[in-house]
Amino acid sequence: QAKTRGFRSRAAFKLMELDDRFHLLGRGKRVIDLGAAPGGWSQVALEHGATVVGIDLLPVDPLPGATFLQGDFADADMPAKLTTLIGGKADVVLSDMAPNTTGHTATDHVRILALAELALDWFQTHLKPR
Repeated sequence: QAKTRGFRSRAAFKLMELDDRFHLLGRGKRVIDLGAAPGGWSQVALEHGATVVGIDLLPVDPLPGATFLQGDFADADMPAKLTTLIGGKADVVLSDMAPNTTGHTATDHVRILALAELALDWFQTHLKPR
């Protein structure tokens, strides 16, 4: 269905369900997409009229209306770059990130927790208060 509707990933439907329930997206919202590749969530945000800036370690194919950076959101200079590109603090920060897995359950668990903790800190610092 994602291919039929022109979405870059099936994850687009996950975001549409979240938006139907919580009304996260909308015209004029500033959205930062952490871990943006391949861009399915950015597509959904754009369809809802949001301004979108995304970042990923992997390259993301251009998407009209969105700005994508290739890099690590945790780099010291990245928050300032993203905030400048989006025009201030974000209204919504999306993240569908996952660390690379090793196959070793304990190691993978620690990596997931570390990424979640880093993302949570980032959200608290760079998300506009409601």
